[in-house]
Amino acid sequence: MTTDRHSSEESQPFFGDLSSDEKNPLHHAGPRRPEASSQAQREAEYAQIQARLRAERPSVPTTSSARRFPYAAAAAIALLMAVAVGYGWLYYPSQEQYATAYGETRSFTLPDQSVVTLNANSTLRFAPSWEVGQAREVWLDGEAYFSVQKQSSSSGAVKFVVHTPDLDVEVLGTQFNVAQRASKTQVVLEEGSIRVDLRADTSANILMQPGDLVEYSAESHQLTHKVVETSPYVVWKENKLILNNKTIREIAELIQTTYGFTVEIQDSSIADLKLSGTIRSDNVDLILDALAITHGIEYRKGPDRITLQKPR
Repeated sequence: MTTDRHSSEESQPFFGDLSSDEKNPLHHAGPRRPEASSQAQREAEYAQIQARLRAERPSVPTTSSARRFPYAAAAAIALLMAVAVGYGWLYYPSQEQYATAYGETRSFTLPDQSVVTLNANSTLRFAPSWEVGQAREVWLDGEAYFSVQKQSSSSGAVKFVVHTPDLDVEVLGTQFNVAQRASKTQVVLEEGSIRVDLRADTSANILMQPGDLVEYSAESHQLTHKVVETSPYVVWKENKLILNNKTIREIAELIQTTYGFTVEIQDSSIADLKLSGTIRSDNVDLILDALAITHGIEYRKGPDRITLQKPR
């Protein structure tokens, strides 16, 4: 584990603040139900499938039907299992799910009145109700900002836990950001205190203070702890992007993760060029235009692919 308690120097911007255009209001999606069907709807759809299968079954005794149509019976069972898995009945039989598409952010309130903002291409799962005094748990795939309400019971403070594939983040009441992308998981603390536990090594845990960043790489198995300026890591909630000496390679990865485009850098000589500044993040074209203005980079944008190349 590496530890760095010295803040990084502020970089000089290559281009100005492009986020002040009042004609482009911030996109804020208020709380709403998950796009997945409700439990009642799922049960109704399940009943309809069963009724349809019964209606289509040959009108012969059940015993001979099982003998004469073994493949049809197997196919029917497979169909029901596939539907069940698709709706999450087998893996998440009683969980709520919130999800965002590429380029979308959503805010919603949890059962304990804590507020979560999901970044693009992210999913959060949790129980539909939490018993008083019991630990509050959520499962994150992607990136989210949490504003957690403090709770207490007769036995003390009630903890709130964010589970990711590699890290468990345990808090009491605080504001922090968790990003789980590809093989990296990153936690940034704005307010309060939290404990981060490495799931692969129960002895590796870090008590974070405001301004701390903890990052774990599943590829290198390296756990990093350092102090940062938190704004660049949480300003996405306001549909802004702060670039502090980000390379074009890093920006390409961000575009792929956030907007769903495959990005090809045709000339490796431009991959390590750096960019700094603040820009609105609700339109990928603004990011591409900033690259063109700052470094003269030419880009071609298709339905699902972006190509970057140096000027001819």
